[in-house]
Amino acid sequence: MPKRKNTERRYTRFSLPFLVFVIFLKFSTSLELL
Repeated sequence: MPKRKNTERRYTRFSLPFLVFVIFLKFSTSLELL
């Protein structure tokens, strides 16, 4: 059980920067359209 919690925490740690990158990409594309 604790092993699973560790992987879950690791996933969240990697997911956050990825989400920020996706948002930044969307923002830059919207700026290009304008």
